[in-house]
Amino acid sequence: MSEIEFETHGAVAWIKLNRPEVINAFNAELLNGLNAAIDRYRDDDTLKVAVIHGAGERGFSAGVDLKAYAASLSEGRTSQEQMNIIRFADPEYCGKPVVAAIHGWCVGMGLHLALACDIRVCASDARFALPEVSIGISITRLSWQCVHVMGLPAALELGLLAEKKDAQWALSNRLVHRVVPVGEELAEAGRLAQRLSQMDSQAVRVSRQTMYKSLEMNYAQMLKYSLPLRNAVLEGGQDREAVEAFAHRRG
Repeated sequence: MSEIEFETHGAVAWIKLNRPEVINAFNAELLNGLNAAIDRYRDDDTLKVAVIHGAGERGFSAGVDLKAYAASLSEGRTSQEQMNIIRFADPEYCGKPVVAAIHGWCVGMGLHLALACDIRVCASDARFALPEVSIGISITRLSWQCVHVMGLPAALELGLLAEKKDAQWALSNRLVHRVVPVGEELAEAGRLAQRLSQMDSQAVRVSRQTMYKSLEMNYAQMLKYSLPLRNAVLEGGQDREAVEAFAHRRG
């Protein structure tokens, strides 16, 4: 059985974490498979959007498989630094939108994966937690993600208290974008992915890129950075055609 399943439907890539017996906990094979799947999606120009979800009824991901991690450390096969690298957590790595469909447990490295996605849909049974501090492990990449996504107060609450949080808390604190009834998260993620896939891919890429870059810049810097990108899209003719088509429909 493959730890990652990769399917395509039209312009949408569906990437499934496939270790349901351990709530899709990360071992080296799952991590390597995920990174390879994202690379495949990134490099295929026919694919415009990806959806990531977890197999089984219990959850999206329970985080790092501690048994596998301890065994690999004792055998000298890995390091903590290598074990925790989800490459597309860097917003510049992939360049194309990724949607997460979350159900059940989303813990530790599972939350790291979810926050690497641009849009997050969760079922009402979703439960989120960062237990690292409670077992004597500091968080690094997740600190950056949580602060940038939720803001400092919510990030401190989640990261320092190590409490379990429900779907409504996640929605109220901007950890997820939408909460849907249990069993409907895949359909909703697919609907959003389909909507994104029907938009001009270059406009989506540039808009996504400039939004992430805006976290690092003031307004003047952002204009200087983004206007040449915007003009390049316009000169390609796609924006102009879209505006003319929209104006025609409005008329």
